[in-house]
Amino acid sequence: MNVEELINGKKSLGVESPPDSLLSPPTNQDIVHSDPTQNSQTPSDNAQELDYCICERKSCEEGEIMIQCDFCEQWFHLPCVNLSPRLIADIETYVCSACTNEQKKTIYKQRLNCHRHDYSDPNAAKKPVQAGTQIFVDHLLKKKFKDAFENGIVKKIHSGDILTRDYFEKNKFETPILIEDKTTLGFTMPSSDEIDLSKIENIVGGDYSIDVIDVERQEVYQMSITELNSYFKTEPREKIYNLISFEISKTKLTENITAPKIVEELSWVSNGVWSNDEQDNNSASKPNHIIKPEVQKYCLISAGRSYTDFHIDFGGSSVWYHVVKGDKIFYLIEASDENLKIYEEWNKLKNQSEIFLGDKIQDCYQFELKAGNTILLPSGWIHAVYTPSDSLVFGGNFLHSHSISLQLKIYEMETRLNTPEKYRFPAFETLQWYAAKFFTQILKEKNSKKECVDFKLHKNLKYLNYMLRKWITSKDYYETHDYEIPKKINCDKLVKIMNKELNKSELLLKSQVVHKKKMSTDKPQKEVLNYTNITDGIKVDADDSTESAPIKLKIKLKPMETSEQSVNQEEGGDIIDGDYVYPNLGETSAEQANCEQKSGRKRKIKPFAAHYLAPKGESLANQDDLDQDEDYFDDEEEADDNDEDFKLKVKNNLKLSNKLKKKQLKKEKLASEGKDQNDKKTTGLTPSAIGTKQKNKKGQATTKQRLGKLLKLNRIINI
Repeated sequence: MNVEELINGKKSLGVESPPDSLLSPPTNQDIVHSDPTQNSQTPSDNAQELDYCICERKSCEEGEIMIQCDFCEQWFHLPCVNLSPRLIADIETYVCSACTNEQKKTIYKQRLNCHRHDYSDPNAAKKPVQAGTQIFVDHLLKKKFKDAFENGIVKKIHSGDILTRDYFEKNKFETPILIEDKTTLGFTMPSSDEIDLSKIENIVGGDYSIDVIDVERQEVYQMSITELNSYFKTEPREKIYNLISFEISKTKLTENITAPKIVEELSWVSNGVWSNDEQDNNSASKPNHIIKPEVQKYCLISAGRSYTDFHIDFGGSSVWYHVVKGDKIFYLIEASDENLKIYEEWNKLKNQSEIFLGDKIQDCYQFELKAGNTILLPSGWIHAVYTPSDSLVFGGNFLHSHSISLQLKIYEMETRLNTPEKYRFPAFETLQWYAAKFFTQILKEKNSKKECVDFKLHKNLKYLNYMLRKWITSKDYYETHDYEIPKKINCDKLVKIMNKELNKSELLLKSQVVHKKKMSTDKPQKEVLNYTNITDGIKVDADDSTESAPIKLKIKLKPMETSEQSVNQEEGGDIIDGDYVYPNLGETSAEQANCEQKSGRKRKIKPFAAHYLAPKGESLANQDDLDQDEDYFDDEEEADDNDEDFKLKVKNNLKLSNKLKKKQLKKEKLASEGKDQNDKKTTGLTPSAIGTKQKNKKGQATTKQRLGKLLKLNRIINI
């Protein structure tokens, strides 16, 4: 009986557990026949009297499965009777070829339901739907999910040229990125016309053994590439198989496939973090040797209507995923602390397959990945995948520096969930030790040059140092994890040195933050303008002296526009400071003023007293309501360095200021020495010396009051 006859003879497939006729193989050459209704067999002394399989091989390999005929009670190796483990699980009664006739034939379990992994369960009608079954898929396709593109969960870009190390350092790697044009990713990838399962069989070899998932039963079986190829050529199919764990790095297929350039640059395995110091030609023959993890190249072959339930890629690794044929529908859940906690609790449930995780999470998003598209999935994202039609995908996993904390948290979660070693990132802890050594050296170099590392990287490295310290201080760590510790690394010493360098780096980061904060809060620098640039060297009497006394003004320049700006600017360009308005002189220099004069351009300049004493709310461009009787103000006066009237007005104002200054000095001599002493050194005059309640006929401030305000302002501009 061959496989095709078995397939044609069965009614339907997909059961929970192997039938009673599927027995554990004997462990020695003494084989017996026993009651087929029993779940286990014990060899007896009369086994030598009976034949042992049609091949007459009197032994079986460890772990090899055999099947017993329910009539002649003879044992058979599965390959000898063209059976595979994935098929015998569906057999109710097995009849060997010698016993087969019209009355005796192999009987397969009948399908009694389409919503349970055990399709032959007679009590399934009252039980919930389980993930992966056809009823489940029908319900899934009717559900409504938020669109990942519309909600900004997945970033779509046409070209992958922008994806560099600098890009991820600036923008981080916390959001999935979909790239539409594969030619910009710098990787080798055959087109859909250049690769298919038959060509993969020729390249890899038909006998190459792979693990496939029976989607409806959610069980894993071994089969060869030839068997898988034969399955995909068969129509109709009564099974749905999904191949998601075919790592091709050690096959000839790896020559035709390379990972994207940015993945090679980020991955710790390929960017220099992993050390090859301890690798040698004889390492494969040594016990507990460290093997370089090969997880960057996977081939995924899925039949239509395949479904992979929610999961996080092992070790919190990130994923690159390119669709060559077909399409995929992703169901995404963000890697938040709350979602990860819910995910962990969901994994602990015994009825996990009966509960759709997307219903327990507040936001579950959906997007479609079409042929030719590539997706970069960040660390820790929870996702499920549905395959509408047959598809061929190449992808891979990688650990990197942008998600160290999250990668370690996922690894700790896997430990708490007792995840089998087979489904964990290979040499994960070894890679962490190599990363600690690598980045400790970088910290040393940065600290010696007084340079700061990236704040996000520093935070990740602190968590790495914390976890390494936790590992080595745990009980029996060196005994139970000795095979994962690089022989040339002194763990205790490395952790101490790394912690020391992190503390130095933290001080540099804090000093940088303090410096930036100080720079942001510093007042704008004041520019000293020599007033002789305007007055052309007017000599002003200071304390009755006849020496030339050019006036120097320190004025506040218009600062950069910030949210904390204390000086506001009106539409006319004037600057408001408290209750006063004064013009914005900007950064005009003497050379610029001379250039303007040469060009014949005239600027309207008013005496400085009028400029700095303009009441708030009155635009300097409209000063018609000001006191026109005051001889020092003329709205239509033009600035001219040779204007004698203008020079005279400035001189008179300064003389008046000097007289008031003398009066104030006399009063200060009688006053106590205190705060006013400092005022005398800076301005020589306080506003209290001026009658502030005097008003002119128009209700505006008198000349003395205006000049008093000017002197008050002198404290700010430091005349």
